[in-house]
Formats: sequence, C-alpha cells, structure tokens
Amino acid sequence: MTKSNTEIVRDFIEAINNNQFGRVHEFCSRDCFTHMAPWVGVGLRPDVSSGQHVIVGSVVPGGNAAAVLQPGDEILRVSDAQRSWATFHEIKTGTWGQGIPGTTLTMQVKRDGRVVELQMQRGIIPAFDNRLADYLDMWREDKVQTWPDLRIEIKVIFEKDDLVAFFAEDSGTNLEFGRAAVWSECSIYRLKDGKITEMWGTEDGYQQITQLGYEIREPRPEPAA
Repeated sequence: MTKSNTEIVRDFIEAINNNQFGRVHEFCSRDCFTHMAPWVGVGLRPDVSSGQHVIVGSVVPGGNAAAVLQPGDEILRVSDAQRSWATFHEIKTGTWGQGIPGTTLTMQVKRDGRVVELQMQRGIIPAFDNRLADYLDMWREDKVQTWPDLRIEIKVIFEKDDLVAFFAEDSGTNLEFGRAAVWSECSIYRLKDGKITEMWGTEDGYQQITQLGYEIREPRPEPAA
C-alpha cells in the first residue's frame, strides 16, 4: 500500500532518530535541498570534528568568505578593531562573524602548509539553497559523535497538497558539554513521487545553547588585543 506523505516524513524522522543515515535516500531525492535563512556573518561552515582545529568545511555561494577562503583552510586567528579570537574554542563558536556589515576581519589561515593573512568584511549572507548531499556526511558526524541520543519527537503534523509541516520537541545529550537539552523545532517538507525534495526548518537555538551552559549577556565593546 502506498504511504502518505505524512507517513514518509514520520519514517524519515525515525530513521534519523536511530542514526540510520544510510537510509536517507530512501526518503529524500538525490537532488533534495534545504532552504537556508539569511544571517549576518561571513558565510562559511566550519569543520571542528578533530576537536583541535577549525577547518573551513564549505563556503556559502554569494557570501563574503567565498572570495577569500577555500575549503580545507585551517583558521588560526581572527581579529577585528575590537578584539581577537585565537584559541580553538574561541574560533569554533563563529561569534567573530557577527557584527556590523562592512566591518573588516583579519584572518590567519594555514593553506597548503603555509600561513597566510587574509582580510574580509562581514556582510549579510543571502538566503540560499543547500544540497542535502553536500552536508549529509557532516550532519551524520555531528549527530553520531555529538548528539548520539538526539531524538525528534513530532507533536503536531499535517499535510496539504505536496507539503508536510510539523512541530517537534528535540531532546538529547551533548557529549562535548556533558549536558542534556530539550528544545522545539518547526519544519516544512515538500514531497514529489514519494520522496522529500525540499526542506525548510527552524529550531529554538536559544533554548538549546543556554541549557548547554552558554550565557547570553549584553554585548559590550572590548579593547583591542
């Protein structure tokens, strides 16, 4: 019997809950992509899987980093007019990308065994489409190594035409911080011929990171290092 779009989405979420990433394309088309929201920053996705080095995993097409950084670059140091970020833990957070569009960042990166100094400006990273195939390995690694027991529990789900939308409660233990967290998410999937072809989603990141121990404080200008 042919499954409904709602059943397909439920089965997909359950596969992710069970870390069955090898089954992803049972539910998602080969050209499935995610609609990413815009943000202020430089436009890169770091790879911190080594636990010691921040590597440029990918850059966002159209973002300021695309003209300066290359996948595989190791970020050693970042500074602006107010402060510097030099340790692994400081750089991996990516907070150095936040700020006022047009302000300048100076970066030291290791590229092909050489240390080079680069400059770029913060900017508004436009909304873009991210192919599932391009970040599937990174998603798998983050889920299995950082949130191995992460579970998405769908609370409300409904479909209309080729769209399925749901509200879910996410919970799990973060191995890096040794803390558990629970937060909400809302997602919309488009399906065609029994496969998920597009994804939109947002999660309550504030609830997640505060439960992991982050403190949200009023930002204050800091003296240059």
